[in-house]
Amino acid sequence: MLDLLDPLAGALLVLAGVYLLTLGTLAWVRPAGAARYLLGFATTPARHALELTLRLLLAWALWRWSAYSPWPEALAGAAGVLSVTTVGLAVLPWRWHQRFAAWSVPRALPHLRPIGLASAAMGLLLLVAVARGGPG
Repeated sequence: MLDLLDPLAGALLVLAGVYLLTLGTLAWVRPAGAARYLLGFATTPARHALELTLRLLLAWALWRWSAYSPWPEALAGAAGVLSVTTVGLAVLPWRWHQRFAAWSVPRALPHLRPIGLASAAMGLLLLVAVARGGPG
């Protein structure tokens, strides 16, 4: 029986896949723009809360869709990792998240192109997981 939450989970995964694919492409085409974007994470309490909310929504969608995916263990595992790390960020003061982002993102920027390639690959895998799966 089709549950209305299933198409919602699939749609969220498509959006996440397009986001990751776009971010990966941006890292290659406009690395300065990608760097500015990444440096904006956790800079305010509102951005911190938005990031945590989006991470939890994605974790839920990964978990929900995992039963329909060609790779159920991988999606469920990703949902678990994302959930645990999000809860960890939620219980810490947002300033700690801000300081960690300010410390770690500049160290990652010299590797922006490989990170972009990984982002694009993950985006494509999410799109394939949705296209090849689904309630049926």
